[in-house]
Amino acid sequence: MRKITILLVFSFLYATEKFYNIKGEDFMDGEFMNTMLTEKGIQPGYIIEELVDFDENSVWDIVKYRDGYITALTGERTIVYFIKGKKTRKLLELKNLDVISLFNLRGKIFMGTSPGGVILSIEGDTLFSTSQSYVWSFNLKGDTVLVGTGPNGIIFYIMKGEIVKVDTLKDAHIMDILVKDGKTVFVATANSGKIYRLGKKIDVVYEAKDYELNNLTVKGDTIFFVGLSESGDSSRVYRMVGNRVERIFKMGEAVNDMILMDGNLMLGTESGSIYFIDGRGHLKSYTRIKDGISGFKKTGKKVFILTLDEGRIFLIKKRASRGEYLTDVIKGKDGIRWGAVETVSRGSISMFVRGGNTDEVDEEWTPWRAIEGEIKLKKRNIQIKIIFNQKNAFVKSLKIWYNFINRPPFISSVDWSMDSSERAKVFWDAEDPDQDMMVFNVYLIKDGFDIKVGKDITDTYCYLDFENFPEGSYGLKIVASDSLSHSPYDFLKTEKIEDYFIYIDRTPPRLDIYISKKNGRIEVKGRAVDNHSRLSVRYSLDGGPFIRAEPMDGLFDERDERFKITLENLNRGNHLITVKAEDEYGNKRVVSRFFKF
Repeated sequence: MRKITILLVFSFLYATEKFYNIKGEDFMDGEFMNTMLTEKGIQPGYIIEELVDFDENSVWDIVKYRDGYITALTGERTIVYFIKGKKTRKLLELKNLDVISLFNLRGKIFMGTSPGGVILSIEGDTLFSTSQSYVWSFNLKGDTVLVGTGPNGIIFYIMKGEIVKVDTLKDAHIMDILVKDGKTVFVATANSGKIYRLGKKIDVVYEAKDYELNNLTVKGDTIFFVGLSESGDSSRVYRMVGNRVERIFKMGEAVNDMILMDGNLMLGTESGSIYFIDGRGHLKSYTRIKDGISGFKKTGKKVFILTLDEGRIFLIKKRASRGEYLTDVIKGKDGIRWGAVETVSRGSISMFVRGGNTDEVDEEWTPWRAIEGEIKLKKRNIQIKIIFNQKNAFVKSLKIWYNFINRPPFISSVDWSMDSSERAKVFWDAEDPDQDMMVFNVYLIKDGFDIKVGKDITDTYCYLDFENFPEGSYGLKIVASDSLSHSPYDFLKTEKIEDYFIYIDRTPPRLDIYISKKNGRIEVKGRAVDNHSRLSVRYSLDGGPFIRAEPMDGLFDERDERFKITLENLNRGNHLITVKAEDEYGNKRVVSRFFKF
């Protein structure tokens, strides 16, 4: 799927209105009904009329027979039908055989089958056995029927039911046979990926590595053919003049057939796309049907489209004087506001719109309504229908304006941690329901005043330096805005306030200690008190490392803590003990005492 181009219109750096711009290849994702995409844009194209719908299996070939046509459906079972007008009559059902090619020789129908490589009549009689697995192709050279088989690359020449000649190309499926000017035979093969010229000797005129070759088509002195990659996900079109071969077109999907149509090459793909290119590989037009294409077939002046899986056969008729085109579903999001539709177009057209909140059109979608001015549909997704009322009408581009019913950002939570004694990191969770860009301003609140400490922040965190703020309790306010995505007149903002958020504390704890000698050891007892946060106490003996003191209740988890320090195995003499109490803000109180043991 191709992405529809989305353009933004900016005014003073603010996104105001937006539009979907559909043009060129963007149109390829839509639905064509007797319309096609050309250099002009979308316009009426060929009338593609459904002839029959068997509603199952694949159709690989169709041939003229008496006053109707013969075709065969291949899938879980193979059924041969006679078609007259739009009526069908079952002629034959085959078990364990697929019919992949048909040929009419003066009123006698040949059916090429696989596996088994048997050629049958429409009555089910065996006309000829090739002893091969596949009969891929037929053609006629004078009174001789050429039969291409696989997988051993054998071509049988049959005249009056008898084999008159055999050519062996070795290790190849004979996918297509072309008789040029009624004389020279060209063969396209799979496996080996070669083009052969058959005459007194067999010449390889081209070899495409890793590509299966098929669909030989002649126009004057030029032969065209298709190469399909081994993976089946890409195709190439080649042009051959004499022994010179060049690639003229490529695409990222499987081309199943190619024929001449009104002077251009018509290519049909597994996805249902139909490309029209000229002899130099320039894309002239494009259309698409809903079914995958198995092949095309010209019988007289009629051109048929054969399909995969669904068993439908279409007839291509003359150019249409009217047609319809449906865009792919144009997907918005919640809160979208659809506006006017502008076109670059000519001639008489009518436009309609429908909408819904599901990604695929279903019964919940609105009915079609004419577009008059703005769309005015309160639905997340829309689809546009264009009706062409005259043959020369076209639409080169569609511009669908839209905007969103703006919704404010949302701040869900705020938290903080001390980065240093004078700096805290504040962080928050915020989102915008419209995925707009957000910007934040951060304020400290003290005694009814808001002090901006963070301006135009695009991250969801900031650092607050408290060095120049007086001690005390502060609230916090964070204001989120979507002003980066909207004009100064329609942006929205929201704020979150924490009344008691942080306390700036510069007062050290109070600390008292008492030293006593008891049972041959020194015991230090003390009390530390802080006004605002829990604290911890450590001590150092004789300038050594600080060691955690022992809280009397087992934990340093309060603002008022009693503790003790027991010193054992001391040497006789003078000693120094230093006790340090520290609160959560890094404020310290240190008390030192000398004592003799």
